[in-house]
Amino acid sequence: MHILDRYILRQLIGPFMFFTVVFAALFWLNSALRIISFVVENGQSGGTFLAFAMLLLPQSLQLIVAVAGFAAALYLANSLYSNSELVVMMTAGQSPLRNVMPFAVFGFICFLLLMVLTNLVTPWSTKIIGDTRAEMRSALAAQLSQEARFLSPSDDVTVYFGTTNEEGGLGDVFIDDRSNGGQRQTYFSETGQFLNSDGELRLLLLNGTNQVLNTETGKLSTLKFESLSYNLSDLQENNETRRLTVRELGSIELISGSSDFSAEKEWGEVHQRVSLAIFAFLTPIFGALALLVSGFKRQGYTLNLVLASGVFIFIEAARGNMTRLVNNEVLPGPVMYVPVLVLMLLILGLVITSASGSRRKTSA
Repeated sequence: MHILDRYILRQLIGPFMFFTVVFAALFWLNSALRIISFVVENGQSGGTFLAFAMLLLPQSLQLIVAVAGFAAALYLANSLYSNSELVVMMTAGQSPLRNVMPFAVFGFICFLLLMVLTNLVTPWSTKIIGDTRAEMRSALAAQLSQEARFLSPSDDVTVYFGTTNEEGGLGDVFIDDRSNGGQRQTYFSETGQFLNSDGELRLLLLNGTNQVLNTETGKLSTLKFESLSYNLSDLQENNETRRLTVRELGSIELISGSSDFSAEKEWGEVHQRVSLAIFAFLTPIFGALALLVSGFKRQGYTLNLVLASGVFIFIEAARGNMTRLVNNEVLPGPVMYVPVLVLMLLILGLVITSASGSRRKTSA
């Protein structure tokens, strides 16, 4: 690699990091807002949210590497013109195609980054998030230990605790249970305590009242008690039954066909991952060629910037729609290579245009 190529490659790193941080922050924030709601509803700490936030980063990064690579290539190509560096390069005999070589190397780096993210890191982080969410849901005591909030661990049960403490102690307990057919039971107690007995989660109620309403006859009966055990195990989810999603599986596992998903679903996910990496390889090349193919222009590259950005946004939007259709098994997985093929044809057309332009200048 020539000194000039290494210089351009180094100059690409800064804009790429900037656009990556900006775009990833937007995607991450959108996902983090949903995680905040889930963490708060399950009574978890800020440390749990930070752990979730870190695990969400690979998902955000894989969505924006191709976009950040394209934006960085456009920015640097235009910057080379603005700083008159492009004039020096062309005066020294550097053709537009030769100037694109470091952008191709940079695209290959983006390709390798996405191959690692999509095939290894993101499935791993997504699986950890799914496992942790399932564990949090199954930890019913922690989920319910929230002061002064009405919570519904199931459609038929509503609970309220006026006060809670770290030892599982409760105060001002209210339980409304509508799970028993024609009866509606309401429990009030001054204090309570979470207990784990023989693998079952129970709530020990002390000094309270149990009201039973027969919904058919309208008859209400009341029972005062000093202590009463309320079984919460039926409301607790079984974490062992959680089924992994296709995005939580590594590509090797998908290719081997060892999962419970259909072959179409498995290969559809693999095609998405590979096509995204190839797409990220091509986007910096397309961004650079879209500007450099015209050679030096005194009036600048504003029109090239607008046209290239418009074409890229259209292709990226089409790729996003195809992804959703493939996920829903409406379209087969190989259709994900259509945006890649379109981008390849555009690059080929720009290369041919640049080569023909150089021949005309040489003959003249």
